[in-house]
Amino acid sequence: MKELPFFVMPMDALTHIAEELEIETGDERAAEIMRRYGEKSGMGIISRLGISSTLEDLADNLPVLWAESGLTSLKVLEAGTDGVVVELGDIPDLDETSFAFVQGYLAGVLSLLLGDRYVPGMAKEEGGRFIQRMVQGEEITEKLPERDADEDTEEIDGVDGGVAYLLVNEDKEHAYEMFAALAKGREAMAITREFPGRLKKRYDIGDIPVIWLTFDRSVPFAREPGNVPLIYNDIKNFVLRNHGSVILLTGIEYLVSQTSFERVLKFIQLANDKMAITDSILLVTIAPGTIPEIDLNMLKRELQVIE
Repeated sequence: MKELPFFVMPMDALTHIAEELEIETGDERAAEIMRRYGEKSGMGIISRLGISSTLEDLADNLPVLWAESGLTSLKVLEAGTDGVVVELGDIPDLDETSFAFVQGYLAGVLSLLLGDRYVPGMAKEEGGRFIQRMVQGEEITEKLPERDADEDTEEIDGVDGGVAYLLVNEDKEHAYEMFAALAKGREAMAITREFPGRLKKRYDIGDIPVIWLTFDRSVPFAREPGNVPLIYNDIKNFVLRNHGSVILLTGIEYLVSQTSFERVLKFIQLANDKMAITDSILLVTIAPGTIPEIDLNMLKRELQVIE
């Protein structure tokens, strides 16, 4: 197993990062970023140690592992199919954004330790104690069921693994049809403005996960179009777990309208690198005339254009 380098971060440095994020992105977005950062850190330490646990042994194993973090003290109160409840003590004076890192770290440790994804649930203070419930969460980008070994992988002339492509067309029909064809025999995920249920019926793509770009937070498969880092995180996690997969991202001009071209371009550059590393395919669509020609030309330099 490749050993990952680690360093120790003082708690006040964590607070400084949280404060700067609050200024740059607002309290809610800052807390979300810190929670994801904590989750990656927690998963990283368990991956480095190469250990696992059962729910039955969690009360003995988790406090020992948690002590290595230096964040707080921890005691397991409950561990069952309904979730894990812990008591966090000796909590320093952290604001909500900084504490989001602690919650994320706990989620990352539990997820890799138990082999199921855990996310922060209800939290409350009780008699000077801080009680945090962790519940199993669903990932939009979880790996699809194993495909039949006899199922052939669909190939399209001029479309190769490890490459990101740009389709400049007013009509997304060609992109959807290409995606549906490439998805046969491959793990696949779509990110689109079109409602997932309608998309799945129209193109018969079955249980392929679809992320809906919308401000509606009432559904678990939604992503705010302004939250480009989270959308990139979905893509990265998916292709790293599913090498040789295919991703469809439609209507990139919508992301530009909700953020900025510079942020979206950086996102595309990073995603392009992940395609190369994992031998995956990224199909990106844009309608002509929706962004300045100079910006479109920059996208064309980053991506291979399919006419």
